[in-house]
Amino acid sequence: MVQAFASVGLPVQPNPAAAGAQPTAAAQPANATALPGPGDAFQPAVQGAQQGGDGQANNLLEGIGKLIEQLGDLFKTIGELLQGGGGGAQTPNPAPAPNPAPAPAPNPNPAPAPNPAPAPNPNPAPAPTPAPAPNPTPPPQTNKSPVQNAMEVDIPAKIAAHPDIARDINAPLQLNVTGPGGGQWGVDLRKTSDWVKAGQIANPKTTITISADDFIALRQGKLDGMAAFQQGRLKFEPFDLGIATKIGDLLK
Repeated sequence: MVQAFASVGLPVQPNPAAAGAQPTAAAQPANATALPGPGDAFQPAVQGAQQGGDGQANNLLEGIGKLIEQLGDLFKTIGELLQGGGGGAQTPNPAPAPNPAPAPAPNPNPAPAPNPAPAPNPNPAPAPTPAPAPNPTPPPQTNKSPVQNAMEVDIPAKIAAHPDIARDINAPLQLNVTGPGGGQWGVDLRKTSDWVKAGQIANPKTTITISADDFIALRQGKLDGMAAFQQGRLKFEPFDLGIATKIGDLLK
């Protein structure tokens, strides 16, 4: 029977009595964990085989069952050693994932929508009606002759615009215009206004006589004053050289 276990590779513990020597135990560290060896499970079977008898088969089966049980204990012990740090490095626990920041809650009071611009008025205000232009006042209708209009309107306006004319003569004059449309006017150039009056003036320095046609021609520049005087068409009574040389500026 012993030879049969040896042929399958199972260890056979020698009989100390038969060998005549005492077995020596291997030195074990003080803190080492004793692990059952694979041959320990077959030890009872080997001993039973050595003892012989009819119960050898039962002892073999019982030894195999104990071997399987011990193998299970062996694997359990190895697993505990590995988990307890006796075999491999312990996997570190992963750091907890950071909590994501919560999304901000929506504003329950949203900003009010801007007021839309007012639509343009489809009916614009009518353009203001321009004020009517004032009608120019027509000049008053008069029955004055050209000579009368010149003596009573134009010559006073000229003296007002050029007062030096009156200052240069500075004397009362009598002007007699003969013929149709003529008349008599007194001209007092000593005054500051109201220089011309229809009719006679008292104590004139000289009296000037001219026809209506020559008066109009003289004012229009068609007749020269000196030529009219030389031809007797312009007369001074009494003759005054200073007035004769300056009267043309007044009558033109």
